[in-house]
Amino acid sequence: HSTDFSELWFKQDNQFRVPKAKARCNIYDAHFLSTPKTYNVARLWVLQNFLMLDFGGFDSKFAEFIHSILERFLEFNPRDYESQFSSILETEISDLRAEFKADPYKQVAKIRGAVIKTGSSCFTIKERFEVIHGLTLDDVVAFHRNIFSSVYLEWLVLGNLTKERAIKIVEDTEKIFRKRGDNVKPLPKSCFSEIRCIEIPENTNAVYNFFEYVPAGGEHDHDDCDDESEGEEHKAEEHPDGEADGKSPEGEGEEGEKDADAQPNCAISAYFQTIVSSLETDIVCQVFDTYMNEFCYNELRTKQQLGYVVFAQISYCRGVNGHVITIQSDVKSPEYLSSRILLFLDELLEKLSQVSEEDFKAYIESVRQRKLVKRISYDDEMSHYFSELQSQKFLFDRSEKELEVLTKITKEMVHQYATENLQKKRRLLEIQFVPPKFLKENEEGRKSLDVEGKIKKVIKTEAHEVRRLFKLHPDYYVSE
Repeated sequence: HSTDFSELWFKQDNQFRVPKAKARCNIYDAHFLSTPKTYNVARLWVLQNFLMLDFGGFDSKFAEFIHSILERFLEFNPRDYESQFSSILETEISDLRAEFKADPYKQVAKIRGAVIKTGSSCFTIKERFEVIHGLTLDDVVAFHRNIFSSVYLEWLVLGNLTKERAIKIVEDTEKIFRKRGDNVKPLPKSCFSEIRCIEIPENTNAVYNFFEYVPAGGEHDHDDCDDESEGEEHKAEEHPDGEADGKSPEGEGEEGEKDADAQPNCAISAYFQTIVSSLETDIVCQVFDTYMNEFCYNELRTKQQLGYVVFAQISYCRGVNGHVITIQSDVKSPEYLSSRILLFLDELLEKLSQVSEEDFKAYIESVRQRKLVKRISYDDEMSHYFSELQSQKFLFDRSEKELEVLTKITKEMVHQYATENLQKKRRLLEIQFVPPKFLKENEEGRKSLDVEGKIKKVIKTEAHEVRRLFKLHPDYYVSE
């Protein structure tokens, strides 16, 4: 069911047979979050790219429950909370500062997620922190004044309801939004914000180098940070080659410098971009990931003892697949970890060509068993169907189709995929967290790699510099 204002996806419960229902409403608005400032304001207003509302309860009063919540929601006026604004802003700043002290492996993961794509709300904590201190209630009021002037509602409704009742919920919700005034217009899908993944060229090795930290100071001491330009991690001064020298930024004291020097761990997140998502490429990617994970921890963590935190995972970014290997170490620099990751992959691919058919079938079976896991709750159902709506693929029987594809996957297909994308035509972006302890070792390690026959690394120290290095994939999540 669809109108100019809304789109409804509905599934009546024929499995759980309980008198309940769940609904998810994505509210898309024309007031796109195109800058870190508007993103911060929207966070204070509780809107992030789109506003997602989840409802759950007994079906008998489900419609009344949804509409009462939405009516109160639309009656919200930020001026009514003027006395609380300073506290809310302080909490948001405090939350951002806490991100700077996260474990290095978590920091490189967050940075990776922010720099490999561009578009609405794709900002690092650093980019947000640089502009948050100047926000005022007037900024939030101005945002509120424009919000929902052009809107589109995307609904997913599941449970013990009829299709007619679900449609009635959507139609009545449209009426509630129209009560805001005659100026409320439907938002065309062509105006939805695009989020696009970077397109790393073949035979590329780019590096985002950073080390930033939170200056010393009490939780409520904001005088020392009003003029700082620090974010996802607070930034120290940088050497010309892009590495931090551990000195505290201007206006910070010896305690901040000591805090920086005390960081014992470095980290690297090596992102290998591979191929555009499809049923077949997704399955090939998952089979190789299953194979790689059998050896990754044992080799890099247990045998080589590179660090306590070692893991590999698949990256799905707006329809573009990739593999990620992450290591946090207190013994070796990111450059050394990078060299060991590449050597590990070369050896892994050589082993793959020698894997017996029996062992390969075991990897296939492992993937198959994951696909056979049944959804056992409304929450599982909601997550499954919502992921298909978000990706605009609408393969609601994805597991069944993937199982069919899985029967056709061969060792040669997986080996060719991995060899082409992780070795011959490698597209690599490294996110390196380099505290003062590892500066010298990291610099020396990088210089030793600048030899004939090696791909020269492109070093950047700002998120926007990394994004500008590359062209962009289309947003494969936006329907044509």
